[in-house]
Amino acid sequence: MESKQILWTTIFGTTACLAIAVLFFGTNISDLQQPPLYILLLGFAGSLSLALFRQKKVRDVIYINIMIYVLFAIVASFLRPITALILLIYYAALVGAIYFFSKSFDAKLPQSILIRPLLLAALVGVIFIIANFIHGL
Repeated sequence: MESKQILWTTIFGTTACLAIAVLFFGTNISDLQQPPLYILLLGFAGSLSLALFRQKKVRDVIYINIMIYVLFAIVASFLRPITALILLIYYAALVGAIYFFSKSFDAKLPQSILIRPLLLAALVGVIFIIANFIHGL
């Protein structure tokens, strides 16, 4: 049962981020220097992290996120070395927001179609504003 929940949460989150990337940036999502690929990466990592946090598998979240980040940072650093550092700022912000959401709000909110995703999106948005400020420094 729990592996199906992890799979469906990851698929739904990644698909939603893919739809948003295509909606705003078009179908060219394979270019490493364009935002759609980063949206897709963060969507996959975020939805997988949320699914694993819900299953109380914090160790797996840490290992998987380190592996995903290292692989993508290696590829991105060939194009522009600073990209790996910038990605780390947003990656840490995303995982931190999801961790805070899963510990503070996830179990307490009613099972609703809109309340949980909207609160999570608002929390990630606020944390990304802070990450933008850090990125600007």
